[in-house]
Amino acid sequence: MRKSGEESLGQSAAQVFRRFWAVLQSANSLVPGATFVGTAIALGAVLLISANTGWRTAATAIVVLVVAVVIFIRRRRFGEAAIALVAGLFPALSTTWTNGLFIAFCTAWIALASIALIIDSVGLAAQVQSIFTAAAVPLRAPASPDPAKDLQRIASAYSGLVGPVEKAKILRILSYRGLPISAMAEGLRAVDQLSAVLELEHHTAAGLVADIYRMESGFPAGYLDTILAAVRRSGSSPTQFVDAFERSRHAALGGETTLNDFANQIADKLLKGLSSDQIGRSWK
Repeated sequence: MRKSGEESLGQSAAQVFRRFWAVLQSANSLVPGATFVGTAIALGAVLLISANTGWRTAATAIVVLVVAVVIFIRRRRFGEAAIALVAGLFPALSTTWTNGLFIAFCTAWIALASIALIIDSVGLAAQVQSIFTAAAVPLRAPASPDPAKDLQRIASAYSGLVGPVEKAKILRILSYRGLPISAMAEGLRAVDQLSAVLELEHHTAAGLVADIYRMESGFPAGYLDTILAAVRRSGSSPTQFVDAFERSRHAALGGETTLNDFANQIADKLLKGLSSDQIGRSWK
């Protein structure tokens, strides 16, 4: 049990760094060159500070700058970041640094960063574990005595765009919408892809994937391409298409139509200008 907890903590710590790297990748994809420009500014600041102060003062000022940037990233408030920068720079620049003072400062900073990382990782691990425990409730059966561990293995084996909390929440939705353990890995992959391509919220994409599975008691061949093609044909946004699909799901879950026919009918009705509510009522 202890080993499992240590593994979860290690995985959570790794996920913290993965989230930071994902932020950098997202920034660079949205604004090409943003990461390069940010790195150049940071290196320029380091070189300028180092050239005009002693190395201890420069290192302290850089640490303060990093803390201020982190505060801005987390809070998205320039005023708070500026106050943190000014409050940190005044004592840093007015102190006559000695080896002892610099070692004390670095030790305190490393201790704070380590403790903050551990607390964040523990909180993340606890949140994920709680979600998996709830997700396992509909899956308990003699053939699967510990579905929570099965779900954890599925989530750990998948390394897509979603983070650990999002993966757990997606699997919880799929579980309560009737998917068996055997379909969870494919369902998680489908939700991740639909969320990325159609820019859907994860819970919205998870509901759509669960309905697709239940329509034909399994995932039909080419189901993702079918949905993407229908969205393009509909002349509407992905959100409108999924809303119409959700309002009309009662007509499809009876097993009287295929996913391809159902998706095409929704696309045709959206193309004619019908609202999601009108489409849902048309099948009553």
